[in-house]
Amino acid sequence: GEASLHGALESVETAIRERVAFVLLAGDIYDGPERGARVQVRLAQALRRMREAGIDVLIVQGNHDPLEDGFAFGSTLPPRVTLFGSQEVGSHQIRRGDSVLATVHGISYQRREMRENLAQRFHRRGEGFEVGLLHAALTGSAQGHAPYAPCTIDDLRAAQLDYWALGHIH
Repeated sequence: GEASLHGALESVETAIRERVAFVLLAGDIYDGPERGARVQVRLAQALRRMREAGIDVLIVQGNHDPLEDGFAFGSTLPPRVTLFGSQEVGSHQIRRGDSVLATVHGISYQRREMRENLAQRFHRRGEGFEVGLLHAALTGSAQGHAPYAPCTIDDLRAAQLDYWALGHIH
C-alpha cells in the first residue's frame, strides 16, 4: 500500500545517492489486486529514476501480488527492469561493460497460495557472485502468518548461493 511504497521510495533515493548497481524487490510490491493509480504512478516514477541512474531492478512476485492477479506494467516492462516468471528459477546477469557483477536467480508466485518449497529449486550455476531472490516463509518464523513457500536455513544453504534477498516472513 501507500505506506510500504513510501518506504520503498525512500530506498530509491538511497540507491541513487549510493550509486548501487542493482535493486532487488522480493515480492509484495502491492498489497493485493487493488492497485491505486497513485501507487502505480509512484512506482513507475521510481523505476524511471533508477533506470536514468543506471540501476537495474529485479523483481519477484509474492503472495499479495502473484502473477495470476496481473501486474501494473502490462505486457511491456520498462528498460532495466526484470520480472522473474513462475515456471522455473530464472537468472539475470548484472553487467557493467564487459564485467559480470552478479547473477541474480529468482522465481515469482503464480498464485497466492504457494505451498511448494521454492528454495529447493535454486542452485549455484557458475562462478562469480550469485544471489537468490525469493519470497518465502522461513521455518519457525511464520507464527500468525501463512507459511507460503516454506523453507529452512538448510534449504537456503544447499543452493550454495552467496546471498539471499528474502521477502515475506523470515
